[in-house]
Amino acid sequence: MKKENYGAQLKKYCFEDTDKRYGDFRLRLHVDELKQGEFFRAVITGYIEQDKEFLKFLDKFKTQAKIRRKILKKSYADARRNKFDFGFSEEEVENIFDIIAEEGEDI
Repeated sequence: MKKENYGAQLKKYCFEDTDKRYGDFRLRLHVDELKQGEFFRAVITGYIEQDKEFLKFLDKFKTQAKIRRKILKKSYADARRNKFDFGFSEEEVENIFDIIAEEGEDI
């Protein structure tokens, strides 16, 4: 890409979420009279420009995510230890990890 064209090319952001959260998001956008693109551009601008209120929210989110990761890491370690202590099969261990992952989403 040539230097003089930098910043002119459009890019897409893509990610997945559940249909429930997508519906809730779309409803919230409608109530707030925002378009999806406007919302995401505002969030990205707040992040890029280091908006203090946005960063305060982000720090709260990062702290919660760090706590969830720590709990999951401990749960995985406990499950591995229990595998050896109690002689679980590989399938049983996989089931344990699935249960831990599901519970971790609710934390």
